[in-house]
Amino acid sequence: MPARAVLNKAMNTVCPHCGKQIGAEDTLEIGPWRISREGAELRGQRIKLTAAEAKVLYTIASAKGRVVPTDIIGSQFTNSTNYHNSLRVIVARLRKKAGGEVMIDTVQGVGYRWAEYSRPHVALVPRRRAS
Repeated sequence: MPARAVLNKAMNTVCPHCGKQIGAEDTLEIGPWRISREGAELRGQRIKLTAAEAKVLYTIASAKGRVVPTDIIGSQFTNSTNYHNSLRVIVARLRKKAGGEVMIDTVQGVGYRWAEYSRPHVALVPRRRAS
């Protein structure tokens, strides 16, 4: 299946956790995040993003945990084919600006995915030590 078809399918399916359709709306609400094509908020605080950062964040988040190939993400912010280093820098800046709360996993040699969808929502409780 071509990469664009995978992204289109990913952006028009239902979230397995909440049942909402993802990709059809302009604003995504994922945990403490509110993400639009123009920017993002984390816990109600606006995060200052460049236009490229906002587009990359929205593209990855709207794929709902599916891997988005780097060529699809790169086409969101440039017409050039030499975007791999720029994309790495943008993802690193997103992670830094959000103080480690950006849930972007790198899938080496393939692309990126929003990790919150790929991890089960399970509360971890520390074990008690046997006395």
